[in-house]
Order: sequence, then structure tokens, then C-alpha cells
Amino acid sequence: MLRYIFAQRVDIVTLNDDMISIAEAGRIIEALIFASAEPVPKRTLQNYVSDDAMLSEILHIISTRFDDTSGIALVQVGDAFAFRTQADVAARLNVETPVERPLSRA
Repeated sequence: MLRYIFAQRVDIVTLNDDMISIAEAGRIIEALIFASAEPVPKRTLQNYVSDDAMLSEILHIISTRFDDTSGIALVQVGDAFAFRTQADVAARLNVETPVERPLSRA
């Protein structure tokens, strides 16, 4: 559904019987994925958006926001979505610290 607010086109979606902008729906989907310890199944995300095409558009917008310039990425894991550290950044996060162990008495 499209509505014009202040002479601008605004995409409107339905969320739990409330009308919200696609940007607001994107923020909700993004927060849901971010807060989840496990990848979020697509069917769970569909509960928050009125149609599948709109969900695909929202996921595309989110993944574009977290492109190669970001340290994280939106990834699809099977039929679910999760945020993961970019591979090139993940390698730099591993810090090896030498551990001194006491000598054995043997």
C-alpha cells in the first residue's frame, strides 16, 4: 500500500494491524535479528511484515546498509537470517596471548 505524506511517496506496511513505514518495519526486523542468539527463520520474520515481497525488500535494504564497509554482514543461514562478523574483520579479532605454565616437578 502506498501513501503520500508531505508530497513524498512513503511505502506503508502492516505490522500487527498497525500501519508503519517500510523504514520502521526495517528497523524492527533488523533489531529482531540483532537481538536473537540464533539465526531467525524467515517464517518468523514474515509475522512482522504483511507480505513476502516486502520482507525481501526490507532484507535487501538491511544487507545493503551492512555492506563491505561495515564490520558486520546480514547473512542467510539456510532459511534463516543472522548478523555475522565480516570474514576479513574476524581474522583480525583473534588475539593470541602467550600463557606461561609452571614447570612440572618431574
